Amino acid sequence: VLVFAGLMVLVWIPYFMVDLNVLYRHGLTNEFGLKWTRRGLIALGIAIGLVGAFENGVSEIGNFIHNLSAPLMGLFVIILAFSLRRLIPGLSREAYITSYFLGAALVVGVAFVMIGYFNTAGITIFGAAIAFTWLALFVDTVEQEAAQLEPPPV
Repeated sequence: VLVFAGLMVLVWIPYFMVDLNVLYRHGLTNEFGLKWTRRGLIALGIAIGLVGAFENGVSEIGNFIHNLSAPLMGLFVIILAFSLRRLIPGLSREAYITSYFLGAALVVGVAFVMIGYFNTAGITIFGAAIAFTWLALFVDTVEQEAAQLEPPPV
């Protein structure tokens, strides 16, 4: 399932970039934001796919790739969430607050692992729920903003 999700994120990026380019044309983001948002989403899609492609507990290399990709997936979302204002400075205040809140929730999840409150399954479920929630809200926010700036033809 995660391999398919990672591929879907990678295939979907060009379509998302159409909306992000609308924001660029209207001055709500800049070339830096376009470039690094695309790179961050590509990295996220690859990490999601690798987590699914290499099951934990099957082989040494599989364990290594899985155990490297899973935290990287969370890290990429944390970086995107906390850098959203720099990447796309023209979004609403609510978009940034929500992004910071979800990024902070991921950081709290990591802290819970460090103190032994979450086990591997717990942080996997918690982290994936927060990460995919952030991604869905981010995409929806950019799509709505683009539709307001340049309404699609009827």
